[in-house]
Amino acid sequence: MVRLGDQTPTFETYGGWDHTDGPEMVSTFEQYGYHFIPWQAHKLELYGARNADNSFAATNIGDSTPRRNGKSFPARLYAAWESAVEGNGVLYSAHHGSVVSEMFKDLCKLFDDPITQPDWANQTDYVYRQPGREGIYLNNGGFIEFNTRTNGNSRGVGYKVIIIDEAQEFTDAQADSLLPTTAASSSLDLVVEDPQIIYIGTPIYPECHGTVFSRMHDAAHSGEPGDTWWSEFATEKLPPKDISDNDLLDLLYRMNPGLGYKVSIKALLSYRDKMSWEGFCRECLGWWMPTTGGYEHAIEEASWNACAIDDAPSPEGAKVAYGVKFAPDGTHAAVCVAVKRDGIPVHVELVKCADTTHGAGWVSRLLAPMAGSVCCYLADGRGTAENMEQQLRASGSPRLYCRTATTKDVIQADARFMDLVSARGLTHYSQPELTASVVGSARRMIGSKQNGAFGFGDAPNVDSAPVEAAALAVHAVMTTLRDPHKVQRVVSF
Repeated sequence: MVRLGDQTPTFETYGGWDHTDGPEMVSTFEQYGYHFIPWQAHKLELYGARNADNSFAATNIGDSTPRRNGKSFPARLYAAWESAVEGNGVLYSAHHGSVVSEMFKDLCKLFDDPITQPDWANQTDYVYRQPGREGIYLNNGGFIEFNTRTNGNSRGVGYKVIIIDEAQEFTDAQADSLLPTTAASSSLDLVVEDPQIIYIGTPIYPECHGTVFSRMHDAAHSGEPGDTWWSEFATEKLPPKDISDNDLLDLLYRMNPGLGYKVSIKALLSYRDKMSWEGFCRECLGWWMPTTGGYEHAIEEASWNACAIDDAPSPEGAKVAYGVKFAPDGTHAAVCVAVKRDGIPVHVELVKCADTTHGAGWVSRLLAPMAGSVCCYLADGRGTAENMEQQLRASGSPRLYCRTATTKDVIQADARFMDLVSARGLTHYSQPELTASVVGSARRMIGSKQNGAFGFGDAPNVDSAPVEAAALAVHAVMTTLRDPHKVQRVVSF
């Protein structure tokens, strides 16, 4: 007998309702070849819950379930129901364009295929296919629009229902831009008084910048969820790495309702050897990392504190190098400096960590005058670092002064920094911003697991850019081939 995943959420909180369209939705879609596992049918029951006046019983619904279990399936068909049956405007929004494209193509199979789904296709007025602006518009005035989130790319108003997929990535800035689109319909004289927002996602990870979904999770577990209905499949505690095979199987079947239906236990087990243990537990067991910790730190606080000194070595006559880390989201950069003098540990300090939203010119202006006294800088940040090197080279900076980090450089820099801290082979001032980054950053995998390489990553309320810049500075000063203090002699014959 095939073992199946548990269909009852490990945690759920929701209010009451007068009636629900859920069973009708399930029976209707099953007539057209769609099949639901019990948990998915339950989600439609919650989405379709209504008060006596037929308003939404739930205006905010959150769903956290491990990946590949089919949590977007009921949301997709709910979007079809709300637009085609109820005549409402629906927005489907996700973090990645590939996810948006997949959802659009799936719904086109329903609304834009007169051969296999003539009943639904006959309701379609037109389908708009321009990438980034896809939409399905129906004869009854209902529609579904598709959107890849940025901080300000919502183009319309009048959405009765918003579906936020990949909700763990959803930020406050995106919410400020997106959610007001429920305030009025596309007809400006009609106010939308009864919007519904559905959040679908997985637990946050150390480098995650999303804030909204995590707040919803915490509020639900606090016992004061407000108007939010919340459902999850999640292990409450991080299981030990040496968990027995049988106990792990039990956890997987408990936390993955799609197992035996659409998810292979063999596939889930294979991830254990391809991911960090914390990553495996997040993605396959739904584990929510505590916002106050609970993740694996890259550097122990005691080791870092043991490297603190009161008096830094003078840079006069020493080798000096800078490290620059541009944040992946383009919002800020950190710059550190490292000083190396023979016979004593290399010293590192944070120079500046500041905004780059409107450009990284301040980094170039800081580095350009240093070429005559500093050996080099080493910068990491796809695109931005390369552009800065081109600008500095064009303005006359020496070739060996400008260094853009490769993946190999980052791996070596992070490993070197961790080893030096552990061996008390470097020193630092007790700068609060740098210390918070060093001791709070998460240990993250770099590249594939086969590389065995680990580095620094953001953690909840912790920015890894300063420690990454520090590691780059230390690596640069210890590997540079340039010494601006040496006088080049020309020998004539």
